[in-house]
Amino acid sequence: MKKYFFLCTITLILVILSTYSIEAHPGRLDQNGGHRVLTEGWGFPVGTYHFHSRYNNIIPVSEEDFTPLQISVIINRELMVFDESPQNIDGSVMVPLRLTLEQLGYLVEWYEATATVYVNGESLQFEGYQIINSNGRLLVPVRFLLENLGFSVEWYERLQIVYIQA
Repeated sequence: MKKYFFLCTITLILVILSTYSIEAHPGRLDQNGGHRVLTEGWGFPVGTYHFHSRYNNIIPVSEEDFTPLQISVIINRELMVFDESPQNIDGSVMVPLRLTLEQLGYLVEWYEATATVYVNGESLQFEGYQIINSNGRLLVPVRFLLENLGFSVEWYERLQIVYIQA
């Protein structure tokens, strides 16, 4: 029994320590608390200078003044990766409609003849809201889109982060 307890305690300590070291990046942070992306696969080019947000996500910032380089969208603690960056237009953060919804597991259909978007078989109405066609993609206000689907949406101006929770 003591041996089992000892092994469980050691395992728990190792799990806690390994989690801490992954989040903290020991030895990799500069004097400002940031560092560069060192490998492919994080959604940002290698060499992008960044901090980690309180949600443990990469926030690319300027190395000179530490201001965010782009708007980041985080859903349930996971950074969304877009092929076209979200844009702040007239105070609304606009995101690519199809890519946003498909990353959340929704089926998205577009009917050109009626200019209608269907999500899981139900039409979406954007009357009174700005929609932008950018490079063949519909950009829509993230707050309107996701709050109507039951998500909680928060905007952090200083960090340029949209944080979404289901």
